[in-house]
Amino acid sequence: MPQYNRELVQKADLQLADLAPGGLLVTRQAARFLRIAIKKNVLSSMVRAPTMVNPVEEQPKLLWTGRVMHAASSGVALPFAQRAKPSFDKMTLTSKLGKAEVHIDREVLEDQIERGVLKATVIDFMGQKVSADFEDALIKGDTTSGDDWLGLQDGMLKLATTNGLPGGGASLSEDVLADLIQTMPEEFDDQAGLQFFTNRKARSDYRRSFRQGGGHLTIGNHNDSLAADVTAGRAAGNLGYDGMNLTRVPRFPNDFGGANRTAVLHADPKNMVMGFQRKITLDTEFRISEQIWAIVVTVRMALQYEHEPAVAIATDIVG
Repeated sequence: MPQYNRELVQKADLQLADLAPGGLLVTRQAARFLRIAIKKNVLSSMVRAPTMVNPVEEQPKLLWTGRVMHAASSGVALPFAQRAKPSFDKMTLTSKLGKAEVHIDREVLEDQIERGVLKATVIDFMGQKVSADFEDALIKGDTTSGDDWLGLQDGMLKLATTNGLPGGGASLSEDVLADLIQTMPEEFDDQAGLQFFTNRKARSDYRRSFRQGGGHLTIGNHNDSLAADVTAGRAAGNLGYDGMNLTRVPRFPNDFGGANRTAVLHADPKNMVMGFQRKITLDTEFRISEQIWAIVVTVRMALQYEHEPAVAIATDIVG
């Protein structure tokens, strides 16, 4: 090995030496990697991303529906049937192992090595490269997929099964969103973060439907008093319905159930869970003949809804 290359590799080894034995990222490094990997994506940056200690974990969840207040008489306890009790259940997170191998030309990292920032550069670079794949798995994961990464586990679209609305090949409109709201059980109407998610084409169709309809809301024979605010909001890019945003998610599919078909998800993103096991490994190797650094990252990720019945989905929407 030429002397310069030998020194380059030695410097890189020294700068990566504070990784735990076996390439295990320490807690601070793992948190940085995950932050980079999820912050640039629309949906991943909004969901709940807990850190798991074990590959499989059960996390408690509390569900409280129905009335808790009843008419009462002084000094008399409520009958048993009127006593409120929350439902305690568990959400099981089962992480799946994924691996990424990326090659970086030596020249790209030479400056970072000399400046002593190789470790940060590697973590940043890998976080950015795996970012899109995390988002794809979160949205489009499907155990029947021929794609080995997407086939590891079901994502949010596949997991939403309880409250479904067949779109019938319609373009996205207020009628579809209104029907989707009706599909959501009333007991979950008060979720603070409820909004709609879909792809670029479906959202564009929704916007176009207002332009063709005059760009304002009408109730009966009278303009809605909020019409001006709604129109201004749409002009600023804040598109939605009934006070809830319609968010464009770039990696939402356009082949969900058929060509040029997508879905609209109606949910609180904090009901979506993308868990990561703490043990993230990063290993590097300098390959002399190719003059590249081979960087391998392994991650265990789990996807689940905290409470899937509190989600509604419209399928077979033009997109």
